Amino acid sequence: MRGCRYDTCCTEQQCNDCRITEFLQLRQDRDGVTSIIGLTGAIPILLGDNIGTTITAVLASIGQPKDARRTAFAHCVFNISGAILFLFLVKPYAALIQFISPKGNEIDVISRQIANAHTGFNLVMTLIWIPLIPLMVKIVMNLVPDGKEMGAKALENPNYLDNKLIAQPAAALQLVAKRSNVLRKNCR
Repeated sequence: MRGCRYDTCCTEQQCNDCRITEFLQLRQDRDGVTSIIGLTGAIPILLGDNIGTTITAVLASIGQPKDARRTAFAHCVFNISGAILFLFLVKPYAALIQFISPKGNEIDVISRQIANAHTGFNLVMTLIWIPLIPLMVKIVMNLVPDGKEMGAKALENPNYLDNKLIAQPAAALQLVAKRSNVLRKNCR
């Protein structure tokens, strides 16, 4: 076993690999964030993570109805505007989070501080955007316009029908009812 504390190692190279892995794991806390970057360094990463989640929403909205694309772009506007705002406030925001978070050794409390910073970001941005919902609607409507078609072409386009919902009869029937209402209104 060549002095390795793991029974699974059988060669000198595997023992060395175990030692290196153990050393690296001891150098970081349980979340992988060392005290080298601290909370002030973690907040920009958190903001980047929030922006990164927007691409998931945008990719998921490809080929979906307009409302799904609008929801994805609203998510983008929310997170990108928040990241821009908070980027200018990293140091005072970090000080506030450290003030309201549990005290202790940085390695022991950094996980809680990052969680509090993320919760605070979402809470503050929600409070900012609630009175600005009409502005958000205008922004999203400009990004994903209605594009209403006029006349006979509108009747040819089955705007509510979606082949992806064939496996979900209840949802498909609701869309058929909506499409029927559009056709009924145009027949009058």
